[in-house]
Amino acid sequence: MAEAAKAIEAAATAATSAKKPILPAPTNNQAVTFTASQVSGPQTLTVPSPATQRLLEQSLRNAIVNCRPHNKSNLRGEPTVSQVPKALTDSYCERIPAQSLKEAGAVGDLKFYIHEECNEHIMTDENQESMARFASLLTILAQNVFGLRLATMHVMYDTKGQTIAFNHEGSLFFNWRYYVSLGHDEGAGLADKRVQGRSIKARDEGLIYWFFAIAHELAHNLAPNHDSKHEYYMSSFCEQFLPAFMAAMASSSNPTV
Repeated sequence: MAEAAKAIEAAATAATSAKKPILPAPTNNQAVTFTASQVSGPQTLTVPSPATQRLLEQSLRNAIVNCRPHNKSNLRGEPTVSQVPKALTDSYCERIPAQSLKEAGAVGDLKFYIHEECNEHIMTDENQESMARFASLLTILAQNVFGLRLATMHVMYDTKGQTIAFNHEGSLFFNWRYYVSLGHDEGAGLADKRVQGRSIKARDEGLIYWFFAIAHELAHNLAPNHDSKHEYYMSSFCEQFLPAFMAAMASSSNPTV
């Protein structure tokens, strides 16, 4: 019986190991290449080396450090034309032509800018409470997830256009109008959404959305245009900071824990 058991165990081990591709061990300084016979498919794939990964992580940290406050009382964005595929022409960080903002105070620790065509009567008590919730959400993502200085984060407001967020010379701007219109303001009495049979609160949905928005804008510190390079850095930011984001989400959902 013992010999039969050993034979069965050996067969099971062989069958299990046969299903697993044997990949070359990574080296310290070189990327590792393995062929289709080792994995699947006709192409040859390259695995980044640890040194390459360290360089990428350093680039992401540099992009965060290079963010800066906008210390002027106004901001004027000249019209720009980017070579963006037609499917992306409505991309959310494309600024409207000749956009001009003026400083209108502060929301918590973040400076607040409004479009020059708006008047400052927008700062009603009710709106300021909503802006404060937006600033709180951005603060969680900036400090607890990306490690950004709050002075580099700015809240803005305009009455029209498709500018959800943008990066101006390293200064990051986020539009409060879209925070409200996308249903992320938990103080507006919105019902929870149902996703895959589970409910998700407006604040949690907002944290998810603006996490990706910040990653998108940070990637512009490394790639100014919307191209494959920008997509690569944005996905790298998301991958690198996802664990911190998940911890922030859990803490936000269970503040007493």
